[in-house]
Amino acid sequence: VSAVSSSYDNHQDIYSLKDGPSVDLSRRQIKFKTKVEHLTPAEGRLLRILMENEGKVFSHRELVLLVQGYDTSQQEAPEILRPLVSRLRHKLEAFPSLSEKVVSVRGTGYLYEGGG
Repeated sequence: VSAVSSSYDNHQDIYSLKDGPSVDLSRRQIKFKTKVEHLTPAEGRLLRILMENEGKVFSHRELVLLVQGYDTSQQEAPEILRPLVSRLRHKLEAFPSLSEKVVSVRGTGYLYEGGG
């Protein structure tokens, strides 16, 4: 994964995957050839957090706090995240090089598994 740095902050806003799509996190869209997929604000925040911390496992509770902005119990957090992750994965299916990058870590949370 190569990244183009943003001129207005320290975050990487555009990720270009080898032989695949570009992910523009500031515009919340994924592009490859003629295909464009738009992400909701929450999907964009989730993907940004995971991509910017490639390989780091986030607990369900951490992700709810970082993505949704509020704290919740460890029991409730997976139920809150599950539909969001499902919708994001559904959108990523259109891009084979991205479709399996958001990985579940059983009983813990999620991570972004880059490598390309």
